[in-house]
Amino acid sequence: MARKPDSTEDGRTRVPTTRSSSSPPDGERRRHPFKKLLRFLIVVAVLAIAGYSALFYRNLSRVQSESEQVIAEYGTLKQQIASEDIKAAKETASRIANMSNRLKARANHWSWELATYIPVLRTDVDAARTFVNVNAQLGNHLTEPITLSYGDLLAASTDARASKDGNDEDDPMSSSNWTATASSVDEDRYSPFTSPSVNKEAAELLTVIETAQPVVVQCRATVNALNPPIFPKTRDLIIQQQKTLEVLYPIYDDAEVILESDSALGETVAGFLPY
Repeated sequence: MARKPDSTEDGRTRVPTTRSSSSPPDGERRRHPFKKLLRFLIVVAVLAIAGYSALFYRNLSRVQSESEQVIAEYGTLKQQIASEDIKAAKETASRIANMSNRLKARANHWSWELATYIPVLRTDVDAARTFVNVNAQLGNHLTEPITLSYGDLLAASTDARASKDGNDEDDPMSSSNWTATASSVDEDRYSPFTSPSVNKEAAELLTVIETAQPVVVQCRATVNALNPPIFPKTRDLIIQQQKTLEVLYPIYDDAEVILESDSALGETVAGFLPY
């Protein structure tokens, strides 16, 4: 006798099985792993951005601190130039240029470029990068060349003094002689001294200053175009740099008049340096 389709072997009626209303469809169950993966990737991305931001902020703080060290070095350099300690001044000027260039290389690293795409960091990153880039230009085109050229001028002056048996009245580097002879020359603005070697080095110094003048103009325009930074330390550095460039701008615009002033030459040259 044939078994009924809906009966079991012991004669009981087969109860048809139905899918529980609470169990998800097969398609939905297959989609669950993708949702979990998406959530995992979002969490990883958020943690990566947070971790990168924290590390970058530490890097930014380090750049800010080292920038303050560069500014402090300028104070030392100006004192050395004013006191005619040229050997120490050359070492300080070289140190300033090297520190500024290292900071520039760090600020132009890809990690800084990436930070410009993070809204909370973008303004300060742009400001900090501009600050260190401008500092590098000031160190390379103003600080080091002017210090070296002034050192050459003092060396030529020393030789000229030695050839004149140390006569103070004929000292070509005295403030009175600098002013009197510089203002009395009409035909050759680069001949403020009686010694040809000193004349040559004085011309070189003025040439260096004139060459640096457009750098000051460009740096001033670049810094003034910045949006105000958010972080206080970055903002303070930018404000200080803006004030420095505002002071330098008119000095470089009329360099020869400044060099013909009554000030001691070392103090006058120091006035062409930032900070």
